[in-house]
Amino acid sequence: MNKEFRATLPRKFVENTISLCGDKGDKWLDDLPNILAELESKWTIKAAGHFRNLSYNYVANAVFPDGKTAVIKVGLPLTDVEIYGEAAYLRELDGRGAARLLNFDRDRQAVLLERVVPGANLRSTFKKDQPKAVDTAIKVLKLIIRPIPEETADFVMLDDWFDGLKRASEMAFPKEFAEKALAFYAELSTDASNTFLLHGDFHHDNILTATREPFLVIDPKGMIGHVGYDIGVFLNNHRDWLDWDTRLVGKLDRAVADFAAAFDLEENVIRKWAYCQMVLSWWWLFDEMPDMFGDELGLSDVWNV
Repeated sequence: MNKEFRATLPRKFVENTISLCGDKGDKWLDDLPNILAELESKWTIKAAGHFRNLSYNYVANAVFPDGKTAVIKVGLPLTDVEIYGEAAYLRELDGRGAARLLNFDRDRQAVLLERVVPGANLRSTFKKDQPKAVDTAIKVLKLIIRPIPEETADFVMLDDWFDGLKRASEMAFPKEFAEKALAFYAELSTDASNTFLLHGDFHHDNILTATREPFLVIDPKGMIGHVGYDIGVFLNNHRDWLDWDTRLVGKLDRAVADFAAAFDLEENVIRKWAYCQMVLSWWWLFDEMPDMFGDELGLSDVWNV
């Protein structure tokens, strides 16, 4: 049964799981049908087909006995359990600007979530009007940032992410990029007035059209840090989206200016955050899955800092 179940999973998802978690991930893939059965019984749901684009978590539709639907998400067996931060963040927002947390199983590292419908992301919604995607993202980000809660144990600390980048100096990662990003971070992260509870992975594919609000966010990390980091995540994904466009530089300049004005930050501060986030994301790829690391890091020069 378990081998049959594994055969239904996307190859990339299986590869990512084993690459990140090793033998523990291999065993988790075999155990996943049992984990789902236990959650079905506990939450009185029926897990349906998994999402097609699985990457780093198992995500599937779920159905209640009355026919209402939800989403079940089971996190990988990582040492740093990211799904704890997601659950804490969604609990903090309580549905305002984000998918609602319906249930949480800490031991099984699983959440049951509101299903966001119609669920079109910003890329598809604004395919022919990219500036509108930026305007929408600004409105959503203003809605979902929160003051730092008193209890922070389950949240990711942005300081910890950049502390990890310091190990790049001992490895074959391009040192000039790491050193520059760390210097920028040391400068930028002292701005306590713009430090909040953040989404942590704020980009086009995690902002979906909804019914009870125009847009809702999904898949948060639940992170405490400077708002410039979430802006940087969005801008780097925006750059990837528009990479084909001959007017790329001008469109990025406009997006930077719009975010800077909306959050009362200098444009150069926004650019530095985008640079930092780009380098950090490539460091993670290099550190966790070196066989997939390429030369795309040079694209961070697009931020002109």
